[in-house]
Amino acid sequence: MHFPTRKILPLCFALGMVLLQALLIWAADADKKEESEQVRLAPEAVKRYGISFGLAKKRKITTHLVVPARVAMNTNAMAVVGCPVQGRIVDLKVTAGDVVKKGDVLMVVGSLELGEAQSDYLQKRVATESVRSLVAPNQNAYDRAKKLYEESKGIALTEVEKRQIELEAAKSAVLIAESAVKAAADKLLLMGISQAAIDQLAKSGEINPCYGVYAPIAGTVTESLVTQGELVKPDRERLVVVADLSTLWVLADVPEVRLGEVKVGSKADIRVAAAGERTFSGTVSHIGVAVDPATRTIPVRIEIKSDEVLKPGMFAQADIVSTFRDDDGDESVLCVPAEAVQTVHGTTAVFLAEQGGGGDPNTFTIRLISVGSSAGGFVTIFSGLDGGEKVVTTGSSILKAEVAKSDVPDDDDD
Repeated sequence: MHFPTRKILPLCFALGMVLLQALLIWAADADKKEESEQVRLAPEAVKRYGISFGLAKKRKITTHLVVPARVAMNTNAMAVVGCPVQGRIVDLKVTAGDVVKKGDVLMVVGSLELGEAQSDYLQKRVATESVRSLVAPNQNAYDRAKKLYEESKGIALTEVEKRQIELEAAKSAVLIAESAVKAAADKLLLMGISQAAIDQLAKSGEINPCYGVYAPIAGTVTESLVTQGELVKPDRERLVVVADLSTLWVLADVPEVRLGEVKVGSKADIRVAAAGERTFSGTVSHIGVAVDPATRTIPVRIEIKSDEVLKPGMFAQADIVSTFRDDDGDESVLCVPAEAVQTVHGTTAVFLAEQGGGGDPNTFTIRLISVGSSAGGFVTIFSGLDGGEKVVTTGSSILKAEVAKSDVPDDDDD
């Protein structure tokens, strides 16, 4: 198709004018953008707004997980004491709050059952000695009869066999009696009588029906559920509770969606109402294995040192701290204080202080950045900043407002 030259030239001219106008508009926008790369405040405004700075630098930042909790005793350092024999308390030596050492007597129980067991043991020992004394005469009678038969046939074979049977019977009686003695001794051991005490009983032959209940660990008597003269039985397992209160547990309820932030060994700060603003330091020692279906939480155990303010059963608040890790697993990441990061022109940015000695302290440069996760009052930086650069912290929102004002067109603009 052929177009006359007189028609093409006006068309090219018109297109050129459109392109020129577009270029002029783009250049104007570019100049405006270049001007908006910096923002300046009057010196008195910088002072009035308290503009302050922070550094972009690598640091280990942490997350804080605050959850409800309660103070509890360390059950790994607690002993529930009962009495393995039936009897009546004749001497109660402790009450709640007493401090005891391992091996201290908590109470003395007078037990008819214990006396009968000791008597049975002694009787069986006597019976054993009695049947054991029959072995030697039967052995001698058998040996003489056997020798006489072998040398001169001066005794009937049936008589020799009879004496052999009597000897074997005596030996069997000894074995049975010794088994009875061992059974009686085992019964005493099951009652909590030590082997040394059994040996002393065998030596002295004196029955002592008083049973001592001893502290299995050192600690504080947290519960004493018996009184002087009370009848106790083996089926009542909880008479006295002794606990080592040098450490306590704080049981925290962590939501299942936040469990990834908690690790064994994580530090935690504990607060209770009775202590006011005071905090207690602890360490996560155990994480539960199952989720509570009602609350969707997982129990986390925090171990802390005891304090006179802390009492088992208190409600508490646990602030669990865990080291933040970015995507590449490096704990040390470049970051800036969270208050330094603003959204300018729809893009994440910070305001930089003028660098160098000749810079204007009242002029601030906008720097576009790419950010990652935030934790502990800091934001990680992927790109746009180098370590050591000074960014505006307090007052960055004021500078953002100044940029926004510069974007509003004047009323006189066409």
